Amino acid sequence: MATLLNISKSVDLSFFRDQNFPLSRWQKMNYLRIIRYLQSHKELKLESLFSSENQSIRLFGYQLVRILGRVDLVQLMVDRFDDAAELERIELLSTFELLGVPVDSRVINSSLLTNNDKLIRRAAMAAAQIGDETTEGMMWKILPTITSFQLKKSILRSLKSLNPMSNEAFIDTNTLLDIKEINSHQLDPLL
Repeated sequence: MATLLNISKSVDLSFFRDQNFPLSRWQKMNYLRIIRYLQSHKELKLESLFSSENQSIRLFGYQLVRILGRVDLVQLMVDRFDDAAELERIELLSTFELLGVPVDSRVINSSLLTNNDKLIRRAAMAAAQIGDETTEGMMWKILPTITSFQLKKSILRSLKSLNPMSNEAFIDTNTLLDIKEINSHQLDPLL
């Protein structure tokens, strides 16, 4: 791959996109090193990786966008969100959160309504950075239905970040023990 990338004038990454075997972590590290080096010399067309039949290549493409800070590709990723599998949605939300680019609130809100706890947790974490009023309302709505302590903690942390005033009012009026414990976790600097 390094040779192909170095000698080709236009780097559309189509040879990489068409691989049918999953990428190992070791391969990803090696490819990342090569791509980081070439990024300063050539314009890489990372968006071609999004259309790969291989899920590990698509995931790697999303990770590259995040690592390389390619904010220009965020809208393409948002457009792919509805058709993406849950594992890909988690990776997409991580990228949106880390880049801090505001996206359509339906991306986060639809993820909050799934049955996958990992996806809900990632959406709640992203909401703390890029959420809006509709996302806040959605999290207040689903909070009573959540049974997982870790998931409640993520949602309350995001709610605190989005609107500290309403979060504080909720904590003051709530009598549930687990909500009080989560608040203690959030206030204790050692935890």
